Amino acid sequence: MAIIISMAIGLSWYSRKSACEAQEKAAVEKMQIALDDYLIDNGAYPVAIANVSDRLAGSVTFSNGIPLDPWGRTNYNYRTNSAQSFTLVSAGFDGLYGTADVLIAGK
Repeated sequence: MAIIISMAIGLSWYSRKSACEAQEKAAVEKMQIALDDYLIDNGAYPVAIANVSDRLAGSVTFSNGIPLDPWGRTNYNYRTNSAQSFTLVSAGFDGLYGTADVLIAGK
């Protein structure tokens, strides 16, 4: 019985992790689109990700101008590399940068 319960808990955890990873990927894609729209309108990427929060209303949850990842943490790291280039990094499920589940996007 304990083995069955352990398997059920493991499957539930894996299912939640997979769902959150899919939400994370979708959120990063939406942020990329909002950042590109900002570039088109303003000629440069924003200095802070909070500058596109209005473009993401309803699709990405923000806390004090910082987007929350699917796990409820502020683990998105955004920086502009130049007026025409940015890097957006999500710390992933474990909340740590430099691990295998990190998601990196940018232009």
